[in-house]
Amino acid sequence: MTMIRRLYDWTLNLAGHPRALGVLAVVAFAESSVFPIPPDVLMIPMILAAPSRAFLIAGVCTVASVLGGLFGYFIGAVIYDTMGVAVLDFYGQAAAAERFNDRFNQHGAWAVLIAGMTPFPYKVITIMSGWTGLSLPVFVASSVVARGLRFFVVAALLWKFGAQVHRRVSRTSVHGFRRSADRRLCSREVSVTRRAKMLFAASGSVALLGAAFAFQMLGYAPCEICIWQRWPHGVAIAAGAVALIAGPALLLGLVGTLSALVTAGIGVYHTGIERGFWDGPASCTGSGDDLAGLSGNELLSVDVLSGIVMCDDVAWDFAGLSMASWNVILSLALACIWIRAIRAA
Repeated sequence: MTMIRRLYDWTLNLAGHPRALGVLAVVAFAESSVFPIPPDVLMIPMILAAPSRAFLIAGVCTVASVLGGLFGYFIGAVIYDTMGVAVLDFYGQAAAAERFNDRFNQHGAWAVLIAGMTPFPYKVITIMSGWTGLSLPVFVASSVVARGLRFFVVAALLWKFGAQVHRRVSRTSVHGFRRSADRRLCSREVSVTRRAKMLFAASGSVALLGAAFAFQMLGYAPCEICIWQRWPHGVAIAAGAVALIAGPALLLGLVGTLSALVTAGIGVYHTGIERGFWDGPASCTGSGDDLAGLSGNELLSVDVLSGIVMCDDVAWDFAGLSMASWNVILSLALACIWIRAIRAA
């Protein structure tokens, strides 16, 4: 636990360095084209250290990120074969780029917009935008809106509540940290209002849904169980929106928690089907039962068969985990935030 406190102090000290803005700009630039670590890991402690500069920091991060996106566009347009393929292959997207080259520009602007605000690797979209020849003005406009929204929303939340976070952590001594470790095993949750925590959790569902639609625009059509996993996120988003305005906080917190747990449970079920632990529904598994109701002409139709997405087929994975598995992990994390919101004084 002492190590966590030292890491926190070290990060804040780095964030307060005179050249911290320059370092942030470099990280934001690189993350938009090749680098895997997002600039948030430096931007957030920088704003905690100096809340009055929150929007300046977000502005630097946005400008550098858009410029980095233009470099990613250049990689895709000019040096795709030498560098672009290597970057996409690192993120497991090289094969997808080949498959969806022709249809990418149909949704290119939306793909840039959604990827720029969600956990989907933004550099994948910047490189594919250049490779497929997406209109440069459209790419720049979408990038400015997406990255601006992402960084300025975070900056606004930290500007509003960041001082409370910093005061709470700063006044906790190492010994006090150890004494309270049993009550804070998972993490040092931000000391903000219950409704703010609910809004944060609901924003996580917005990000996950956005990422799901970004994948769909890139050609990863969802199966039946994938769609099931989206509905609870929609309910959680609605609960967060109501909590932002008014409403019974305890009830809304319970709704959000239950929604996150339900989508995580469906994700576990889907993961088990993908890994062959148990059978899935006949309507979307490889047993062939889903084809029983089709006529002879339909069985010979490419259009009909191409519309069938199998639930036991892993279309995309990262670090050995499918989209369903990642939904389980991230949804459980959101459930923890909802629970913290319920328990907030």
